[in-house]
Amino acid sequence: MKKIFPALILFMFSFPAAFALNFVTKVDSPAKASLSKTDWVSDTTANAVKLRGKPSRNDSICFRCYEGDFIIDSNLDARSISFYEQAFVVAENKKINSLRGGLTFVISSNPNHTNFLHLKRSEMNVNGSVFNSPTSGNKRIGMNRIRLEDSKFSASGTMDFTITSSIFEPTAGRSGVCVELVGNSVFKLKGDLLVDSILEENRNLLFRISFEESGGKMPKMVVDRAVIGGVDLKVVINSDLKKGRYTILESTGRKPLEGTLRSITVNDKPATLGTPITINGKSVTVSISAADKRTENDIIVTVQ
Repeated sequence: MKKIFPALILFMFSFPAAFALNFVTKVDSPAKASLSKTDWVSDTTANAVKLRGKPSRNDSICFRCYEGDFIIDSNLDARSISFYEQAFVVAENKKINSLRGGLTFVISSNPNHTNFLHLKRSEMNVNGSVFNSPTSGNKRIGMNRIRLEDSKFSASGTMDFTITSSIFEPTAGRSGVCVELVGNSVFKLKGDLLVDSILEENRNLLFRISFEESGGKMPKMVVDRAVIGGVDLKVVINSDLKKGRYTILESTGRKPLEGTLRSITVNDKPATLGTPITINGKSVTVSISAADKRTENDIIVTVQ
């Protein structure tokens, strides 16, 4: 009898997962381009089966919407969340949780296609890693974008952008990943930021991190360790930002930054590490220093 109880407990906990479904958005008209009104199908193939009902917190959700914005019009809990090739997903004043399976962006082989997650005054929590995964076997690649406006994003794992050797023809400005942080926004990874070293060789591939001041607030990215080789860093100061030091990329671990930034711009003006540039009559310097007075593995904007 003693052996029965552990088996029974295991069955009870695995029962909901065994019946978890994958729900893919099916948007036939702009009127259905929202979480509350969309139809759902079983997968992204031409043979997908229409699903009844709506996804529960034990189900996985995949966003695909080829025209216009798809609105998350209620708080959302899902087992995992993914984007497939093209979906402009917007959430305002909402809370989104990917409970177990991370967040995956499947990048299209069409350079004109973009996955776009746009959070406005919202919060997203991901239990797992953030994957930027091109479809395999294709020579070309589209774009993934994450934009936070006065929003919070956290993931318990890493964020990576790894390119397979089959991709030979990326399109300049249209192939890669952009993370855009605005105002009072924080993008936090408990793990590492990992960018493929091939970006140091192929300038048509893009991984850009943008920090845009708004209302006197500078956004921030927090990671354990950052691999920044081939990364383009963009800083935008819109108003009369107060003098001070603003940590925009904080590494909480002891390891140094790996690799060299491919480019730095401040208000679209080319800049170099440690060299002041004049913006709005003030001296602005981007440097690698120590936010915690220990390891110099943070990127800091100094306004004087």
